[in-house]
Amino acid sequence: MKRRRFVQGTAALGVAPWIVPGSALGLAGRPAASERIGVAFIGPGGRGVQLVREFAGRPDVEPLAISDVRRGVREKVTSLIEEMVAPRKASGQYRGLAAYRDFRDVLARPDVDGVVIAAPEHWRPIMCIMAAKAGKDVFSEKPFALTIQEGQAMVAAIRRYGRIFQHGTQRRSNNEGNLRDFCEMVRSGRIGKVSHAVVTVGPSPQPDFPDYAARHTPPDRDEFDWDLWLGPAAWRPYRFVGHWQGFRDFGLGSIGNWGSHVLDMAQWALGKDEEGPVAILPPRGDAPLTFRYADGIEIRCPRTPGDSADTMVFGSRGQKRIFGGPKVPEKFDPTPLGPGDVRLYRPRNNDHNGNWLECIRTRKKTICNEEVAYRSGSLCMLIAIMDQLQRPLRYDPVRGEFPGDAEANRLLNTPKRSPWQVY
Repeated sequence: MKRRRFVQGTAALGVAPWIVPGSALGLAGRPAASERIGVAFIGPGGRGVQLVREFAGRPDVEPLAISDVRRGVREKVTSLIEEMVAPRKASGQYRGLAAYRDFRDVLARPDVDGVVIAAPEHWRPIMCIMAAKAGKDVFSEKPFALTIQEGQAMVAAIRRYGRIFQHGTQRRSNNEGNLRDFCEMVRSGRIGKVSHAVVTVGPSPQPDFPDYAARHTPPDRDEFDWDLWLGPAAWRPYRFVGHWQGFRDFGLGSIGNWGSHVLDMAQWALGKDEEGPVAILPPRGDAPLTFRYADGIEIRCPRTPGDSADTMVFGSRGQKRIFGGPKVPEKFDPTPLGPGDVRLYRPRNNDHNGNWLECIRTRKKTICNEEVAYRSGSLCMLIAIMDQLQRPLRYDPVRGEFPGDAEANRLLNTPKRSPWQVY
């Protein structure tokens, strides 16, 4: 039936015709509604606000919901998203965003295709696993997890439920400082046979919050839900949490902050994305903490008093800076890469967030998929374990355990408070 006849017919019947706006059909320069991906943001404070700005501003994303235990964050981010999306709407307004205190309300929505998780680090594994079970694709900030068994459970859930995962180690995608180009040079033999990488890593987190002697009255639950903020972590009295990342129950400190990036860069340069070390050696004299792989290649980790971002790779014919400031002069074969050389994953337009969205549509692996994230992230977790034990450790990277070492194996996981035992 022609459109005009349809309109005439419905008018004769006294029925208002259903007019579909052009934006829903993909006109007005943006994807059709059926092509836009429904995204929700969980824990969008701090770094999460940056992610909101990056995702909500994309024409192929429909921001549907946010959740945060803090009312102030919910209100701030709601206003931000409404302001960003409103110009794309015919009415000039956007009131399609829902804000929740509890992230489980987000996961229950069938219209949410993917979730962007930027909640505190102790929450991310639980949220990722629950999101996968709920049929949501996941973008999660770094570090990947706090313990080896959390990481294993995340990988298992993502694979079991067929979800698309992207880790927040975006430098692989955006090629910052020519990182990808340098990794391709190293893997194409431009410094000879690789022997080791040197990666500077900052300190471990503190054991716990400093002072519980002074009692603090928790705020109203709707203002800040302290019990839900603690979540799977052991309960303790309320106190203001301004730097949660620096305490072991909630984060990995500097190890998980910049360490997640630089250790990931080393893994990429060495071709270890599907491997883990077989031994971890503590610092001795001038020798720093060292990861040793089955083929003898090592990652050596001098420690720094704060965040650090240096990665250097050494080979039989030279050495190449991968990221950060070189500590020794570089020496390498400058011959441009040719058809027979190694070429690494290159997301379209070097767009890390866009790579996740594209892979949601195609169901292909992202550049920082669950395996990549787990292998790099496990190095951060193993450093935290070594910082506690300070002795040589044998490690089985396939099983994710320390063979015959009960003391070390007790550090592979932490107890989870009810009802958050989801794996």
